[in-house]
Amino acid sequence: MKPSATVVAVATMALIVPIQSVAQVPTAMDFARNGEVSEVSLSPDGRHIAMAVPLPDGVETQLQIIPLDGKGEVKAMRFGRQNHVTDILWSSNEQIVVARAKKEPLEEAPRSQGELMSTDTSGKNQETLFAYIENDVSRRARRSDEGRASVVKVLHDEPNKVLVDFTAWPTKLSDEKLTTVIYKVDTVSGERREIERTDETAVFQFDYSGRARMKITRDRNDHPVLMYRPGSDNAWMPVPKTLAGYSMSLSHVESDDNTAYALIIDKDEPAQLYKVDLTKGSRVRLAGRDDEEIAGIMYGGFRGAPFAVTYDESKLSVQYLDPASEWSKLHAGLMKAFPGQMVTFHNTTRDNNTLLFSTWGIATPAATTCSTAARATSCNWSSM
Repeated sequence: MKPSATVVAVATMALIVPIQSVAQVPTAMDFARNGEVSEVSLSPDGRHIAMAVPLPDGVETQLQIIPLDGKGEVKAMRFGRQNHVTDILWSSNEQIVVARAKKEPLEEAPRSQGELMSTDTSGKNQETLFAYIENDVSRRARRSDEGRASVVKVLHDEPNKVLVDFTAWPTKLSDEKLTTVIYKVDTVSGERREIERTDETAVFQFDYSGRARMKITRDRNDHPVLMYRPGSDNAWMPVPKTLAGYSMSLSHVESDDNTAYALIIDKDEPAQLYKVDLTKGSRVRLAGRDDEEIAGIMYGGFRGAPFAVTYDESKLSVQYLDPASEWSKLHAGLMKAFPGQMVTFHNTTRDNNTLLFSTWGIATPAATTCSTAARATSCNWSSM
């Protein structure tokens, strides 16, 4: 589907405007200024935006849920003073998952504490998904998770379901290998089911359907140990050196659960982007440089494949995998509209008719602003 529809832009300014073609792009004059935003995410149906909004004193970040029709109320939720919201994602059209974060002295950005909470867009139905909450005299805590949790995949074909990586805390000073478990979690009820486990610390990466296809651990010298499943039902086996000489990280797997895109290092070169056939164990190089690391990958549409990579070491630049693709042309048009800035695509609606993007540059912080005419209301996270 052609990505020429509504565009939601967030930068140091923000707007929502209809565009009819790639050539019709917003200019800086279209933007309306408002408060700073540290993170933003568009709902799959395009009806809401969720934002992490720092308070002016910087000691707290709130979650704000904004209806884009301009008719509803803005819902604001908070963990409390000295707490921040980060890692915003949508598990369905109405359900949001966030991580509770802390900001350490001299650090610019809050850091997740490994605790996950969810809420619907009304703010009334909240759930603690992962947290360590001590028992008190009168009741037993529902969650006593001794470890760190993070969402590693949203299961878009199963509304409200996500995959969560849970890595245990060390129990003694000599602990180096910490158990890693992957759970399938219902973000509405909080119910969880274990689907992968390893007694050593591992990174799991998944195909389109949510099956773990890569497992990365570390040896005694801290070098990556790569295991993969050539087919979704295969047992784990070592990644052949002909596929990846040193390291490999899946960035996307297409709907066939076989065609993958991965950042691969064979020796000591910067990671290169390859298109990989998992079953055959073959690869084709798509992008990368010998003198500079890939800074980011941009994806075309909802659950779409990569269409570009970016670089930011010597100067901000973009390398399109196929300059003639519709997503490449849309991005190139937006780059022309914001000279000297990098345009980053964040997420799109399920129908690919609405796009959320930001602009930023060396002199322009990535912190964003948005505007809304809706009324704001506030409520605390009931679970905290």
